[in-house]
Amino acid sequence: MNYKSISKIGMFVAIMAVFSWINIPLPIGIPFSMQVLGVFLTSFFLGADAWKVFLTYLLLGIIGIPVFSGFRSGIEVIIGPTGGFLTGFLVSSFLGRFKRVHKLALGFLQILTIYSCGIIWFMIYKNVSFFSAFRILVPSFIWIDSLKLIAAYTVYKAVSSRTVKRVS
Repeated sequence: MNYKSISKIGMFVAIMAVFSWINIPLPIGIPFSMQVLGVFLTSFFLGADAWKVFLTYLLLGIIGIPVFSGFRSGIEVIIGPTGGFLTGFLVSSFLGRFKRVHKLALGFLQILTIYSCGIIWFMIYKNVSFFSAFRILVPSFIWIDSLKLIAAYTVYKAVSSRTVKRVS
């Protein structure tokens, strides 16, 4: 791994931390944050290397650096109600290995993966049915996460087109 790769990974870990600090606590125990925007941007720009960002992000949080939403850290966050979503970031990052998938399709697959991990963990944590977890989590967040996907795609396309123009 070269210094440019390490720098990109570090930059996107920092982006994930900052986006997680931008949050609004909700009564359901899952805060609204900008983390998913960071997931999309990381996956779009880093592709197959995105998993390194999310693994580093999770490890930093586990060892006590307050990178999770609400400036929280520790293993208790991973095993808390948001843990499925946090681990879903890492799981969804492996979808970036499919280079032929359009970025918007990749983003929707990531939403599906993140929500699946989040719902399954929330079901276990709260001891509720799939339908209860789905009803609590999906309507509250799906529309805003879809807007984050569109925003991330717009940023990606704008930056990519500027990068290509400079190189030419």
